[in-house]
Amino acid sequence: GGRLELNNLGLLLNPRRILEVTDEAVATSDRMTVSSAGTLLLERSYPVTLLPLDHWLGTAPYPELLAAYVLPNAEIVCQIQAEAAREIEQATGSASLEGYQGGKKRALETCAAVYAAIRKHGIRYANPPASFGQPGQKLRRPETIEKYKLATCIETSLLMAAVLEKCGLHPVLVLTRNHCYVGCHLVEEMFEEVVVRSLQALRKRAALDEFVAIETTGLTRDTPFNEAEKAGRALLDEEDAFKCAVDVVRSRENGIRPLALGTGFDSAYVAE
Repeated sequence: GGRLELNNLGLLLNPRRILEVTDEAVATSDRMTVSSAGTLLLERSYPVTLLPLDHWLGTAPYPELLAAYVLPNAEIVCQIQAEAAREIEQATGSASLEGYQGGKKRALETCAAVYAAIRKHGIRYANPPASFGQPGQKLRRPETIEKYKLATCIETSLLMAAVLEKCGLHPVLVLTRNHCYVGCHLVEEMFEEVVVRSLQALRKRAALDEFVAIETTGLTRDTPFNEAEKAGRALLDEEDAFKCAVDVVRSRENGIRPLALGTGFDSAYVAE
């Protein structure tokens, strides 16, 4: 007649089962049984929907998980980093991608070089891949963007954020109503929280020349960096449309690592 609460059961999901979900959502269930001395006391099933790894659930549950789709170690990201080194050398005479060691001006020049390198890949705007009624949306990974030369605003922002992170900078993903663009700290700082709910926090740092906002849809329209930066500054004034911002480097400190979406993911996942 007593009551026993079971906490911290340490339930383990089967990663290989999750990895089998590659295209569309799969309806399944978790089954729980409770027994004592060989006697079944309780059996119950709970419905579960498994989503593919490239399906982001949107801002409603955990917007910070968007940082997991910033993939700085993707092969095409490494290639673009090398191209950015050539761009910054052509613009400044030095090919060094030194993070924050060169100060705010050098950090901004790095942003411009990364933007210019991505722009030369000829990416064009496209609608999100079909998600068939699921919340959020599927996200094209960097190699898919490179292969088909198509990306949404959120995908161009993820791609640019990945290259910025690879270059040692601290990118920020800014989410508004039906839109996304990228920001970057120009000093070696980050926001106190992973998810920033106040647009004023971004504006204050921008006013101190410590933060830059970049409209990444310019990458799909051959827009030069100075115009993309100008458009980004204008977006920082759109208070009503702002939803939140995700500080990528702060998210890493909070345990949100890049998803390993390439081959060999199952062995890497199990090792984690």
